[in-house]
Amino acid sequence: MDLVVLLDSSSSVGAANFQILREFLTNLTQNYYVGNDGMLMGLTRYNRRINDRWDLNDFSTTAQLEQAISNIPYNGGGTFTGAGLSFLAREKFTAAAGRRVGVPAIALVITDGRANDDVAGPAEALHQVATVIALGIKGAVPAEINTIASPHPDNSYAHIIDDFSQLPDIFSAISAVVCDNNECLTDNGGCSDTCTNTDGSFVCSCNAGYQLNEDGKTCSDIDECLNNNGGCEVLCNNTDGGYVCACPEGQEKLASDGKTCDVDECSVDNGGCSHNCTNTIGSFYCSCPEGQTIVADGVTCDDFNECVDENGGCSHQCVDLSPGYECACPAGMLLGPDMQTCVEINECDNNNGGCEEICENTPGSYNCACPPGFGLRDDGKTCGNVDECQDANGGCQQTCVNTLDGYRCECGQGLELNADLHTCDDINECLINNGECSHNCTNLVPGYECSCPERYDLLEDGSCLDINECENNNGGCQYNCTNTDGSYVCSCPVGQGLHGNGRTCGHLCNFNEKPCQAPQADVAIVVDSSSSVKYNNFQKMKSFTSSLFQSFKLGDDRVRAALVRYNRRVDQRFGFADTNTKEEVQDGVDAMPYRGGGTLTGQALQHVIDNTLKTENGARDDAQKIVITITDGRSQDDVLTPSRALRAAGVITFGIGIGARVLETQINEIGGDPSRTFSVETFDQLSGLVLNRVREAVC
Repeated sequence: MDLVVLLDSSSSVGAANFQILREFLTNLTQNYYVGNDGMLMGLTRYNRRINDRWDLNDFSTTAQLEQAISNIPYNGGGTFTGAGLSFLAREKFTAAAGRRVGVPAIALVITDGRANDDVAGPAEALHQVATVIALGIKGAVPAEINTIASPHPDNSYAHIIDDFSQLPDIFSAISAVVCDNNECLTDNGGCSDTCTNTDGSFVCSCNAGYQLNEDGKTCSDIDECLNNNGGCEVLCNNTDGGYVCACPEGQEKLASDGKTCDVDECSVDNGGCSHNCTNTIGSFYCSCPEGQTIVADGVTCDDFNECVDENGGCSHQCVDLSPGYECACPAGMLLGPDMQTCVEINECDNNNGGCEEICENTPGSYNCACPPGFGLRDDGKTCGNVDECQDANGGCQQTCVNTLDGYRCECGQGLELNADLHTCDDINECLINNGECSHNCTNLVPGYECSCPERYDLLEDGSCLDINECENNNGGCQYNCTNTDGSYVCSCPVGQGLHGNGRTCGHLCNFNEKPCQAPQADVAIVVDSSSSVKYNNFQKMKSFTSSLFQSFKLGDDRVRAALVRYNRRVDQRFGFADTNTKEEVQDGVDAMPYRGGGTLTGQALQHVIDNTLKTENGARDDAQKIVITITDGRSQDDVLTPSRALRAAGVITFGIGIGARVLETQINEIGGDPSRTFSVETFDQLSGLVLNRVREAVC
């Protein structure tokens, strides 16, 4: 025999199970005589691609086949069984592939899953060239396996097992089918009609209308008329492979059942019907044309009134015409295309119904109407203006204004119209640009008013003008009074400082009225200008800074000054190379502006290290370096690292903290020593004890 195997190598098989398949095929080979006068085997492996391994004429010994089987590779993929079947039918059972004449051709298809393509057509093509044995394993679909396998009376060409481990159990059943000789492949087994192969034999059968002769192979016609006249009522005529019934010529005709003979009563005097006669098997019936009905005698027609039955199907009026009827419509309506339903006549389609403005169609009629703000005149067609304000003020809460096309509601000053367009509500003028007030805006109903904080006067335009306190008794200052926005500050002559009351002046050092006789020193003061300081307190910090600088003997061979202002940015006001005299230092301090912002003290100290204390910026190599930091808040960055860096470079550091917001640990880190660390509760305390203690520590 010529045996070709189609082997499933899809992902669902798995490497371990594929090895079981190799062993199964090896066992199959060992149970047959392999040779040119025995069994020859070809094999094709498939998944989503076709991998043709060898043809029938490639190997002629058992050893060669065993080696080829062991070398079959496994790689997963899809299950395109239909493509594999087509390949076998087209390529594997040809003379070029080793197909031998007169030798049984068998295809063994082994698969474990549902095909990803159609198998019916390819299987039918393969059935034409070989007997197909289909073996399904595990996930195979029974319907597909039955379709792939060749037809067999007991379906012995289709086999399904639950697991690959059961392959040895199915071996004998497969072998029996493989070894069976299909006699029907040779001269149709000698059968004149149909040959059906069976295990070890075959069976002949006949087409419908024929019977098998005693030789078991040939067929002869069955004369059905011999059995109960073939079921025919009168005549039965036997034919080759069948029979036909007939009726006596000229008397009757064969009915629609093909067996009964019927007399056509309508052929004689129209069956007695006055109009229509219809023949039926064994009888007939009369019928009438439209508009008439059959009377009691069953053959005569008479007119009837269709309007009695559901109004003849008319939507409105039904008119009996005897014979027949017709539908009619009332005034203002026309009969539709179905000749039963009445449809509205739209008078508005013709010259707008004569209406000046709006034409509204109604059932059987129409009405004229006017747009909002207009009313219909007495003629029922033209429109005139309507003063809605005369009726309950048009529904307006305050003022109703009649317009050409309607009316509108208006509200008084300080009020606005609500979304309902009728009622009014107060306008909160303060929500829009603060009511044009420069400071405080208070909403009233209706209206609003501007006001100013303490120390300001209200002007007619709603703005506030600062009161100059210095114009009244010098603001209470002993010496200098400087007006500020919303306040004022007192200041003292050079060499004096403000007392705690912020108005009177006194000597800076009551123990020594002479300037500080400090040796050569470069003194830098770092001043906090953050938002928490506020303008008035910043003036007090400037006064303290000025007094401290003026207490030194300034000059190239003595003390040189530098000033740094900071918030979230660093602003160096002047450096050691910029100033020499007390007047220059005083002018520099006075010109220092206040700008609010964050508190980045560490950044300011790092600026002093990187810029202010550099030799190229005026710092002297042989002069003592002193950095005094004044702040009122917690620094938002690290102050310890730059403070330690300053002291590591030999710089003497002072830390002055003002107010409750100061973090004491940060002031200690800035000063570095308790003797150089100062904390006070208010800015007024700077010009007293703190100034003297700092001056004493520096001097």
